[in-house]
Amino acid sequence: MRVLGSLPITDKDSAPKFPFGATVRNETDTENGTPVIREIYGDILMNLYRLLEVTKITPTGTEDTKETQFQIIQALQRLTNVQNDIEQILSRSTNVWILPLNFGILPNKYVLFARASENYESGVLYTIKGNGTGADDLSYSFTSDGFISGDELVIVLDASGVRAYNISNSNTAPENAFPVLGNPVSFNSLSQMKYEDNGSLLTDLPSSNYLEGVIRVDVSDGTVLVNDILVIKNRIVCFCYSVASNAYFLRQFTLTDLSLSVAVTATGVFGTGTDRSPYIYADGSFIYLTNGANTSANDYSIRKLDYNASGASVTTVSTFNIDSSFVKTSNAVVKDNFLYTLTGGVLESFNLTTGAKLTLGQYNAVGRLFQLGGEVYFGVGEVAQRWEL
Repeated sequence: MRVLGSLPITDKDSAPKFPFGATVRNETDTENGTPVIREIYGDILMNLYRLLEVTKITPTGTEDTKETQFQIIQALQRLTNVQNDIEQILSRSTNVWILPLNFGILPNKYVLFARASENYESGVLYTIKGNGTGADDLSYSFTSDGFISGDELVIVLDASGVRAYNISNSNTAPENAFPVLGNPVSFNSLSQMKYEDNGSLLTDLPSSNYLEGVIRVDVSDGTVLVNDILVIKNRIVCFCYSVASNAYFLRQFTLTDLSLSVAVTATGVFGTGTDRSPYIYADGSFIYLTNGANTSANDYSIRKLDYNASGASVTTVSTFNIDSSFVKTSNAVVKDNFLYTLTGGVLESFNLTTGAKLTLGQYNAVGRLFQLGGEVYFGVGEVAQRWEL
C-alpha cells in the first residue's frame, strides 16, 4: 500500500507523530494542498471495496446513512479473524513452544485456540515465543496442566506467564476405571482404555487388532512375540522378541492405522547373543528397559531411551543402576522419575536418579498397576482406583 510520506504535496513530520511520517496538507492562499489523486486515495478505496468483496457484500449503490445502511461496518462484522478465529499450530523445539503469531501486535491476555504438535512434559521449564522479529521477538514462560500431541488448547498470552488449557480431555484421567476386557497396557497416555492380550490390542469400543500377526508379516518372521505394548506420544509401540534370531526390537503403529507397523530404529541399544529377558516401562517421555536393554545380566541395570515418535527411533540417554534388590516385573509403572513396583503385595519405589529404594506399604489385595491418561491406577478384577503416587 502506498503512503503519503512518499508524495511531495503532504505535511511531513520528522518525529514522526503521524503513521509513516506524513498526513494530508490543507490548501491555503499561498500553498497547494494535497490533491485528490489516485496515488493518495486509490489504495484506501480499493481496500474498502475488496473488504466488501471478501465478505460477500454487494454495494447497494445508495449512500450509507442511518436510514439506509453502513456496509463497511457490516463487512467488518462478517470478517474472519485470521488469528484467534482459526486453529493455530503449537509446535515445540526442545523446551521452547512456538506459535505462528507476532506477539508484539497482540494485547496482553490475548486468547486463542491451538492444536499441539508435541507432548507437554510435566516438570520441564518451558518458554513460548511467536514469529515476531526485532523488538517483537518476545518470549514468555509457559505452563499447562498437561496435554499431548493432537490435543486442542485454549491459550492465554499473558506477559506474566502464558497458560494453556486442554479442552480435548485426552489427558484427563477418571477417578475410577473399569478394565472389563482384561489387562490394560502398562502405559497409556490416552484416556481411552486399551488392553494387551497375547499380542493383540483391544479397546472397549469394542475393537481387537492382532498386532503380533501384523508384525510377523511385516518383518517376515513367524516366530516374533510381542512381549509388551505401550501407548505413547500418539503411537502404539510394541516391544518384540524374535525367537528365530534371539533378538529384541521395537515396532510402532499410528493410532489410526493398525494394519501396518514401522521399524523403530534403535542403533546400539539392544544387546544380542544372550536372552536376558528385559522388561519395558515408560513415563510418557522416555522408555526404560531392565537388564540394560539386554546388555547386562543384572535386572537392576536400567537403560533410559529417548523416544522420537515422528522419527520412529530411540536413542540411549543413559544407563544406570537402581537398588540391587529390584525384582523386575510387569506390575510396575514409572512416574515423576520413580519406578514403582508391586510384587507379593509390597509396593516399592526406586529413585531413577539416585537408585535408592523405598518400601511404601503392604497391600494384600492381588492387583495390577497400570497408567491411563498419564495417571497411575491400581486395578483388581474389573475395577481400578486412581492412585496418587
